[in-house]
Amino acid sequence: MKGPNVLRVPLIALCLAVFFAGCARERGGSTRLVTQEDLDRFLDKHDVVLLDFYADWCGPCKAMKPTIRKIEQDYAGKVAVGVIDVDDAPELARKYGVASIPACFILQKGKVKSVLRGLRSRSEVEDAIKQAL
Repeated sequence: MKGPNVLRVPLIALCLAVFFAGCARERGGSTRLVTQEDLDRFLDKHDVVLLDFYADWCGPCKAMKPTIRKIEQDYAGKVAVGVIDVDDAPELARKYGVASIPACFILQKGKVKSVLRGLRSRSEVEDAIKQAL
């Protein structure tokens, strides 16, 4: 039984390494950002950006998710949404001073225009976006 199992461990390790590599990945339309390089490329590509700092274990983050998804759909082509899991990218959370989640940052040409901390209504997020457009 040595043959098939010998390849299994390195193959699993390779798959995990590729999955967790520090590159941006699409996640339900949003771009998942993990490294500073991911963020830099993302900001260079888009004029107006919503950065959604969250964690999978965070209840308010889960409650905010449908709002972010709807805004992403309604503002497609005008606003790019980047999602940052604070557990996977603590350095990005520190850079933006994220001490509590959810936290949404609206950026225009790489500059922070608005910060929304905590669970927010769709209209609050849209108002912040409209100021950046």
